[in-house]
Amino acid sequence: MTLVTLREVLQPALKNGYAVAGLVTLGWEDMR
Repeated sequence: MTLVTLREVLQPALKNGYAVAGLVTLGWEDMR
C-alpha cells in the first residue's frame, strides 16, 4: 500500500466524514 493510494482512499473518506458530521450537527440543532 503506497502513500499515494492511502491518500486517494482517505480523501473521499474525509469528505464523507465531514458530510456525515454536518448532517448530525444539523439534526442535533433541529432536535433541541
